[in-house]
Amino acid sequence: MTSKIIVNTIEADAGISSVTFNDTISGNVTGNINSSGTSTFNVITGVSTIGVTTIHVTGINNINVPNAGSLSYRNLLINGGMKISQRGITTSYTTSGSYDRYTLDRWEVGARVQSFEYTVTQEFEGPVAIGSSHSAKINIDAVTSESGSSNLQFQQIIESQFVQHLKYGTSSAEPLALSFYVKSNKTGTYVAQLLQYSGTDSSSYSAFREFTVDTTDTWERKTLTYTGNTVGFIRNTIEAGLALIFNLHAGPDDQLAASTATAANDWTTSSTLWKSTTNQTNLADTINNYIQFSGVQLEVGTKHSEFEVVPYPIELSLCQRYYERHDFTASQYIASSISHNTGTGARFSFPFLTRKRSTDPTVTFSGTYLGYPPNESVTLTGSNDNDTAARIDVSRTTSYSAGTGVLILAESGAYAEVEDEL
Repeated sequence: MTSKIIVNTIEADAGISSVTFNDTISGNVTGNINSSGTSTFNVITGVSTIGVTTIHVTGINNINVPNAGSLSYRNLLINGGMKISQRGITTSYTTSGSYDRYTLDRWEVGARVQSFEYTVTQEFEGPVAIGSSHSAKINIDAVTSESGSSNLQFQQIIESQFVQHLKYGTSSAEPLALSFYVKSNKTGTYVAQLLQYSGTDSSSYSAFREFTVDTTDTWERKTLTYTGNTVGFIRNTIEAGLALIFNLHAGPDDQLAASTATAANDWTTSSTLWKSTTNQTNLADTINNYIQFSGVQLEVGTKHSEFEVVPYPIELSLCQRYYERHDFTASQYIASSISHNTGTGARFSFPFLTRKRSTDPTVTFSGTYLGYPPNESVTLTGSNDNDTAARIDVSRTTSYSAGTGVLILAESGAYAEVEDEL
């Protein structure tokens, strides 16, 4: 036998601001739930929201939802899932002094002062928690000790015009939530640095957060929060505006006291370019030390929402604003050139797949190319670029009269690059 209680109104006594239910209410609630303040429910099941003006929730189906910014395209980073790697899946580097090299799309390894030897690979495995099948791996190929102001970092630079909504330099500056998955054989403390740019190419402000790799060879999710910078603005251009830097090595001259560097309101001035803390782990102290990253997300607010998976074609197009690569097959016809005057020169137009960041990208043709007729070797050089296409100058041996057409063929292994990175 069941029981039921039917009431018209439940309200607090005079002078009491709330009504509290100390146990679970099950079944259906019919009618209106009215509140003049904020009502908190741990779980709401089967509630219709028809006619409700505003509902504030912190999670749906046990999944965090953002508390600021948009619900889609909220990740300020591109290729945080490490799916795109137009340059190839394995690249080895030996550096000396200042040296920055792009690896997976939009991700760059930076080295300073000392020599470093490392290999960057796109791995076809990632954290199961987000269903990832890709990650970026940095493997140490030679030992480098901490000395002076030496640095080794894995970073992404964000175009400044795309972070104006952070409202930095105002009292309404937005906080940022960083989440990512990391795996390494080298446990210890690492530092995630935000580097902000104002009116010049040099840094204006930095903020630091430490994170620890606790267990070897295991994917771990890390969540960090940064306050908004109310003091310094971010320049509004097509140049660098904000950088996320994972510090993997820092010399003693570039190590700040952890208590100062990671303070709650910690945006410090330009002297903090390429810095870390005194707790920094040296990934480069042993050959074959490695670190992997995947599911990297930087979003507006203080909530660390689930990693947003962007459809591959859209992510690729976003990457191609800064870099695109064309890999040609043997004997592939890639263009039809025209002799612009009598002689050994010719020209053709090379349209880009995506509008580039600037009107002066670098266009490079590598490998062997032939002009037909008469099937002779030719040299291709980018010229007169803009943000949508480039004029390619063809240099050959045979002289032709003006207006003569010559087909351009690629040999096996030939490729073209359009680069407009920050």
